[in-house]
Amino acid sequence: TIETQWPDAQESIVLISDGVTEAKGETEMFGNKRLETAISRHAGPSARDMARRIVDDGLNYSQNRQLDDDMTLVVLTGK
Repeated sequence: TIETQWPDAQESIVLISDGVTEAKGETEMFGNKRLETAISRHAGPSARDMARRIVDDGLNYSQNRQLDDDMTLVVLTGK
C-alpha cells in the first residue's frame, strides 16, 4: 500500500541538491549547519519566499562567486 502524508500547517519539507550546501565562501562551504539555520530563520512565509530566502543566504555566503554546481531547492509547506 502507498500512504500519503503532507506536512501539517506548521511544518515544512525542504529538499535540496548538494549545490546548496557546497556553495563556497571564502574559506569553507555553506554546509549543513548554515542550511539548518537558514531553514529555521526563514520558516513561516510562503514556500516560494522560504526557498528564495534560503537560496539568497547561500548566494550571499558565497559572495556571488561562480557556482561549481546548481542550487536546487524545493519547499513543501502544509496549509
